[in-house]
Amino acid sequence: MAEYSNLNQLVKVRGRFHRSVQIKSDWAEKKSLNEYILTPTAQNLAIQISEGAFSSTGAKAWSIIGPYGTGKSAFSLFLVDLFCSETPLHPQGKILREKLFEGNKPLAPILLSGHRTQLNKDLMKGLADSLLNLNAEITTKASLLSEQSKINDRDVIDLFIEANNFAKTAGFGGLLIIIDEFGKFLEYAAQNPEKEDVFTLQQLAELAERSNPPIVLVTVLHTAFSEYLHSLDRSQQLEWQKVQGRFTNAPFLEPHEQLIQLIGTAIDSDFSADIKKQNQRRINKVLTDTSLCEAKKRLHLEGLLSTCVPLDPITTLVLPSLFRSKLTQNERSLFAFLTSKEPFGFQDFLVRSEIIDSIVPFYRLDSLYDYVINSLGSSVFIGDRSHRWAGIESALQRIPTDWPPLTTSLVKVIGLLGLYGPQIGLSPSKNTLYLVFDNREAVDEALLYLIKASIVIFRKHENAYGLWEGSDVNLDDVYEIAKTRVSSGSVASRLKEVVNLRPIVARAHYIRTGTLRYFRVDVIDGTETAVKSALSSELNFANGSITYILTSNNQDRQVLIELTKSLTSDTDPLRIFAFPRPLNGLENAIQEVEIWKWIFENIKALQGDPVARQEVRSQIIFTRERLTQIAGQILHLSGYQFTPQASEWVQSGVTHLIETDTQFQRWLSALLDVSFSQSPELKNELINRDELSSSAAAARRNLLNAMLEHEKEKDLAFTGNPAEYSIYLAMLKKGGFHQLIDDNYCFTDPGPDWLPVWKKINDFLMASLGKRQPINNLFNLLRKQPLGLKFGPLPVILCAFLLSKRNQVALYENGIFVSELRIEVFERLVRIPDTFEIQLYEFDQKANETLKGLSSVLRSLNLTNSGNSNEEQSLLKIVKPLVLFSTKLSAFAKKTRHIEPVEAIAVREALIRASDPYVLIFTTLPAIFKIQLDNSENTRKFYEQLTNCLGSLQRAYPLMLDELEQQLRTTFGLTGNSESVRQQLCLRAKPLVNYVADRNLGLFVREAARLDEDDRDWREIIGRAVNQGIPTNQWTDLILVDFQVRVLQIAADFIRLEELVAEKNGQGNAKILRIGILDNGLEQERTIIAVQKDQEVEINFLAEKVTEFLKQNLNGNGNDRQLHLAVLAKLVVELIQQKN
Repeated sequence: MAEYSNLNQLVKVRGRFHRSVQIKSDWAEKKSLNEYILTPTAQNLAIQISEGAFSSTGAKAWSIIGPYGTGKSAFSLFLVDLFCSETPLHPQGKILREKLFEGNKPLAPILLSGHRTQLNKDLMKGLADSLLNLNAEITTKASLLSEQSKINDRDVIDLFIEANNFAKTAGFGGLLIIIDEFGKFLEYAAQNPEKEDVFTLQQLAELAERSNPPIVLVTVLHTAFSEYLHSLDRSQQLEWQKVQGRFTNAPFLEPHEQLIQLIGTAIDSDFSADIKKQNQRRINKVLTDTSLCEAKKRLHLEGLLSTCVPLDPITTLVLPSLFRSKLTQNERSLFAFLTSKEPFGFQDFLVRSEIIDSIVPFYRLDSLYDYVINSLGSSVFIGDRSHRWAGIESALQRIPTDWPPLTTSLVKVIGLLGLYGPQIGLSPSKNTLYLVFDNREAVDEALLYLIKASIVIFRKHENAYGLWEGSDVNLDDVYEIAKTRVSSGSVASRLKEVVNLRPIVARAHYIRTGTLRYFRVDVIDGTETAVKSALSSELNFANGSITYILTSNNQDRQVLIELTKSLTSDTDPLRIFAFPRPLNGLENAIQEVEIWKWIFENIKALQGDPVARQEVRSQIIFTRERLTQIAGQILHLSGYQFTPQASEWVQSGVTHLIETDTQFQRWLSALLDVSFSQSPELKNELINRDELSSSAAAARRNLLNAMLEHEKEKDLAFTGNPAEYSIYLAMLKKGGFHQLIDDNYCFTDPGPDWLPVWKKINDFLMASLGKRQPINNLFNLLRKQPLGLKFGPLPVILCAFLLSKRNQVALYENGIFVSELRIEVFERLVRIPDTFEIQLYEFDQKANETLKGLSSVLRSLNLTNSGNSNEEQSLLKIVKPLVLFSTKLSAFAKKTRHIEPVEAIAVREALIRASDPYVLIFTTLPAIFKIQLDNSENTRKFYEQLTNCLGSLQRAYPLMLDELEQQLRTTFGLTGNSESVRQQLCLRAKPLVNYVADRNLGLFVREAARLDEDDRDWREIIGRAVNQGIPTNQWTDLILVDFQVRVLQIAADFIRLEELVAEKNGQGNAKILRIGILDNGLEQERTIIAVQKDQEVEINFLAEKVTEFLKQNLNGNGNDRQLHLAVLAKLVVELIQQKN
């Protein structure tokens, strides 16, 4: 090796995608692939995706999730090279290809880079671009689809199926679909929920899972789906989260350890043996120092730090935390630091540093601080933890220029360690500062200056230094007070107050069955009482439980393991107990959180001291993080890699040793597969849940309505692709409920997958034959093992069952028999199922003969569509037509008492109030006729009398209309048949329309005049007009009497008006006078006369003469007026009679 003095001559940094990757163009140009550093995390993920792709049961839909700048796009480009190159360009890609592909051919790549537009459009554009030179037909179809304003998701899926089939024939091993920057599509979906179809992505993921040859679907995004969709309502967010459930999530964030390894791999040094020896000696000194004890527990540092020289070991440890903060963009910013030539950066350090006496200068934390301030500028004071950065700058500004030089560097190091050290177990303790500066005397001297000036303080409870920000609250004193106030108690209960225990979903089981099942997670103290209580605790909506039992030593732990094995040997196999090894420092960590929470909640001085308040908040965050670091991997807390191997698992009296998270997931899914062995497959997120969204509930309601209204039509007459149709396809059609039998579609027994559900319902009803059972009891049975159905599909299953067994099974609501299944019934059943009951009916030979005879009765009255007397009968086949007959009677027929025979009234009331079909047929109706159905003669009489009563009820309303017509004939003098009567009345009324003034007569005349324009029964129209608008079918016996009185008056007024109009029409402009005299014998004399205008003078003259004559000849009698009228009346009668 040549002798060099400058570090930049001995140390180089390998390139690694310093710029952002554009997956589509970079793949086309094959750029930089050989420079990509494949980390263990990335390699493991590549292996998992490869194994899933070529396994019939493996995962083929993946969602790679990680923050900005972590190398997700670069990894995606590596995946394309691995899967799609004839020979991978990347060296490790070649190795993996030989190891994993086992003769499988390369896949055809379809690459998309997200932007804010409709996903369907870009999927079609991506497909067209990818197959541009391979298949013109598919390319044309995809291009045309991409130009449509609204693309049907079914068309998208069908075209991908066609493309996959083509790939197979063209020599490819399938398709690789990578959607980089997928979050941008989600942002568009959030802003335009009406334009984006959530189910396209779901169906594409489902297609990938069942594809052969494989379709591997990979989405790349920065965070979970839900984080992009805050603007959507809760139900829409849940829909997208369910879609994400179709994907296997792959967190893409290198652990600190691997990130350090990445730094070491990127730094390429050419040091001599002597220099390497010196470097290792210095590294060993750091590794053996007590200040790194906690860091070494969290990270395997052996062999890592030496590869990162000339980075100082403490700097190396802080780098991952700093570059994963919100200030920067993860590995992208990290490599920018390593490769850029900005002031204070790593390259600038290499140029400025020289090796003296084989001692390599190390890049320290204070230089890193200067780099961040220089490169990020003012953004550090407005971004992540800005107040902490501002505090460092404030402390630096308070240092006089004549102080020891190390004081400034110390403040920078203490500040950075306070910010980013806790995440890796480092604190700004005195020992740590000694390691950074390797000069104890100078560090001690500088600390004295800083402490005396209140720039730095020593925190006893942390045994570390911190920057003092000007607070009047002595947190050390307050801390000691809080220690005495925080009480001890149940460790488990206190732990649950601090950490968020998440339920665990069995993902593989969910993917196979479409049903989301999960285990509730709990933590209890290690006592026999607590274990027994956990065994009997309610699961609520959870399907099983995972209970962690905390113990303080291995002896107690082992005793409890044996106890739990004996207690669980014959209990629910989904009750799982975990025994983690005793967690050192757990209770102390809990107490630390409690102390700082107590300080925050109880020290009033904090309210007026923002600096101290912020410090306490920081301590709460810090202590919480420290607690979750202790318990996170054990308890499967969010953000931590689960380590099931750290616990012993007891289930069904057996101890299980689980080594990996994958093995743990498979175990949970296997347990659920066994416990819910008869659970049918239902892959529809809308309905396969306990609580439906408003849109899903509407879809279920529409499906139920279609089942009731369109049972005999193909696909229940659905058109297009509404949400309810997807439920129909996934459940009723795929499940075999709705089939074509003898040229008719109908509901029938389902296929094998759903047959256990059918059998369970039948067994439930047979066990209580002849008795009603609450619907809730049936639903609860179906929700239990081994079926485990969700509530969502239960009303649909019940509806299908009732329709297929309509003549054997009865439904009751509030104790009343439901004669007709309507959507309103099911709407109420969904809301309040506890008001409904169900019952199965089966009968002996004698009862069947009775039913057969009753069927003849129904046929004779046209109350049934069945025309076959030999057809098998059932109770409900008889009762439903009878009850429907009673409900469809007119209001008049339901209320009239004038009906013969009188038993018909009792029959009518029995049918209307029927609550039990069996009691109605075999008890109530025979009792009305005082008949017992004990011999054939009595049964024959029963049929005859029931037929007579039902016929009377049928005829009640028509007979009333006949009576109404007869009354009209009599009062109006109408003759001929009914049609002739209608025409006569209409013709007589038309001339009167413009002359009627009376309101009641006017309504009658107008309606009668329009009888030739209306197809309704004319008697109903006239009856309503006479009785002030009351419809005839709503009449009662009293209203019928009112009609008979009213029609007499109307007829009299009608005839009088008729005479006046007739005379007027015959006399032109003459004045018409109607004269009528009615004596006490009700004999009436009447006539109509026409007075012409030229007669008026003579009439007036004669009237005066008559008046004068009467006055002269009545001798002043006191009753002059009455006598005058009587004389005139006599004269009028004589004159009328003379005329007649």
